[in-house]
Amino acid sequence: MKKVLILSYYFPPNAGAHVQRIAKFVKFLPEFGYEPVILTTGNKTGRRDDELLKDIKDINIYYSPDYGKMIPGGIKKIFSRFFQPDKLISWKITAIRKALKIIGEQKIDLILTSSPPHSMSCIASVIAERSGLPLVIDMRDEWVTFPLFGKKKYPDLNRKKYNKSLSHCKSVTTVNRTLKRRILDDLNNNNIEKPVFTVYNGFDYDDIPSGTGAVQSEKIKICYNGRFKKVSSPEFFFSFIESILTEGLLIKDDLRFICSDDMSNKKWVIKYPRTEEITEFTGYLPLKESYKIIKDCDIGLILLTDYGESSIFPLKMFDYMAQDKPIIAFVDKEDELTNVLRQYKASEIFFTNEKIDGDSMRRMTDFFKKVKNGSVSPDTELKNKFNRRMQTKNLAEILDKSMAK
Repeated sequence: MKKVLILSYYFPPNAGAHVQRIAKFVKFLPEFGYEPVILTTGNKTGRRDDELLKDIKDINIYYSPDYGKMIPGGIKKIFSRFFQPDKLISWKITAIRKALKIIGEQKIDLILTSSPPHSMSCIASVIAERSGLPLVIDMRDEWVTFPLFGKKKYPDLNRKKYNKSLSHCKSVTTVNRTLKRRILDDLNNNNIEKPVFTVYNGFDYDDIPSGTGAVQSEKIKICYNGRFKKVSSPEFFFSFIESILTEGLLIKDDLRFICSDDMSNKKWVIKYPRTEEITEFTGYLPLKESYKIIKDCDIGLILLTDYGESSIFPLKMFDYMAQDKPIIAFVDKEDELTNVLRQYKASEIFFTNEKIDGDSMRRMTDFFKKVKNGSVSPDTELKNKFNRRMQTKNLAEILDKSMAK
């Protein structure tokens, strides 16, 4: 079995979408001929999910400290030029030396890292250069291709670091085809030849609670698993619900909204009194606990309200698909995400520039009624495309190609 050294600043029992991606790769890679060896910091994010650790037993996990965590934030801000592309670049002080030692002891065959933080790409590229091992860089989010990149601090320095990182890798993977195209275009414009592949996020069938399916109850239960912020604002959704309740198209006993994540989400609903009455906040829940919330709901909510030219597939979309839940989405544009939602079939999409009028409110309430009477059916074949095991198989094939070059 080939050995792959995976650099990940955060690793279980830390929780979060970025941790889940790496953890599921680690879980399934042995099925496809790769033994993962992990190098991480052991730093805590404040969110914990011990279930993720149960998935990855008998894996060699190494730790090296990030002494940069002891540097006050004010000092980092003053000397921000030395903490590019992000403040976690300070991990390189211990990570590079530790990684090279692991490579020698474990007879590592190749290196994999996932960013952001984009400093992981910088650190991994140095390790690849010094060890002579092939490197695969997984880019979950954009770096220099981000539309507002030019407004960031030190764009020239970041461009230099980006180019250097990619020059030392064999392949790049990313999370959707739109981002793949943007990265490819950028590489071609800068005369860098690297293959770029798509490895989607997804869901693990082992996480799904038993007895999935539509829940029969009088209320229409809508769930949202995530944190509200400007780019994923609930205000458009709340405005719709508030108007529907005000106009009497539905009454409060017809609806319930459950939000499972940070309790700071509460502040967003205060100015929508009718909607606040039907809303419940659970606080953050580990992955499998959040799946139980989804199981007991009728509809999953997606909010992508201010992403501009960026392209993202929110992880919660796969969480909803995993249990065949209909989806209602509020988005700012047509893109790859809306295409996938339409292919899923059990979805209703609203755009942030839509007026809240009789027609749009009826479209929403009609979707609610169709869900409750069972006339909304998802495309399960599309769903199966996002099985974490199959996406890890795709990754393993990319690792094979990268080693063969």
